[in-house]
Amino acid sequence: MKTYFIKRWFNVQVTKIKHVGMLISIVLLALNLSLTVYSFIKWRGIHPYLGTTLLFFVIMFLILAFSHIWMNKWHMYAPQKMAEAILYNPYAVFAYSPFQEMWFSHIYIPIMEALYDTIQDEEKKKKFKKSLELVKKWTKLGYIPKEDFPEHLKKYYIFDEGMRL
Repeated sequence: MKTYFIKRWFNVQVTKIKHVGMLISIVLLALNLSLTVYSFIKWRGIHPYLGTTLLFFVIMFLILAFSHIWMNKWHMYAPQKMAEAILYNPYAVFAYSPFQEMWFSHIYIPIMEALYDTIQDEEKKKKFKKSLELVKKWTKLGYIPKEDFPEHLKKYYIFDEGMRL
């Protein structure tokens, strides 16, 4: 049991490092370049602290400007950005994909309607009818509204009012 917690703690730390690792690499690259380039401009009489700091910020600005142009203007890595947005999307818990909508509307709802007619107990029939109406409503909307969202999961529901993504 203790090894599980150690392993989990270690994996959390590795994940944190992965998230900040690229940024740290870029900062180290800019720092390394600014210290290297400063040796070529020190003859101008610029103080080392001011010169390297200024070069660092210029290099960081150039890297960030290039990455902005690369990602947003040239739309490079657009499929990866889309896949990441879907993969790490907390709304994926409740938003229906087009495939899910077709699956529900053409398979699950007809099956539920056919099963509804076979139920003998009136109490179970009312409960099932309520569930069937909810599923039809969700399929029509394409998402699960906040009022129908399970109580213990409402903290993950980010929108104030429900809407289709």
